[in-house]
Amino acid sequence: MHVVESQERRGFPRTNARLMVAFRIGKGLERFYAIGKSVNVGQGGMLLHTARSFDLGLRLDMQVRFPFSPAATPVAAEIIASREIVEDVLYSTRIRFLGLDPCFCQELAAFVEERRAQV
Repeated sequence: MHVVESQERRGFPRTNARLMVAFRIGKGLERFYAIGKSVNVGQGGMLLHTARSFDLGLRLDMQVRFPFSPAATPVAAEIIASREIVEDVLYSTRIRFLGLDPCFCQELAAFVEERRAQV
């Protein structure tokens, strides 16, 4: 069997992590709220499982429950890919974090490194 090795294209390493995520789309009366569960996370973004697909480039206001933070962390993000996994039920949604606080980035990097070392 021939195994094809893929080259990592991300700027930051990721780790598997099941984090609860709530997000908001839109403003005012057209606001839409939803929740999802992360599959993996890194300083650059995360992969989520969601109940709907999203348009590329859509901006999200998120609240993420990171284990190293006592409260949900507000995070701005952008959709970079969204594809259906189970018809009309489950979607794989890739997001890019926008404008993360440098101190938070350090905490997230330490979390990822710690989790990767455990594997």
